[in-house]
Amino acid sequence: MLMSTKIKIQNDLLWLIAVRIVTI
Repeated sequence: MLMSTKIKIQNDLLWLIAVRIVTI
């Protein structure tokens, strides 16, 4: 369960970074 949460958080962070790069 801990691993799944960690992976989910990493995916969310990567998604946010990708969105920021696209919007800038």
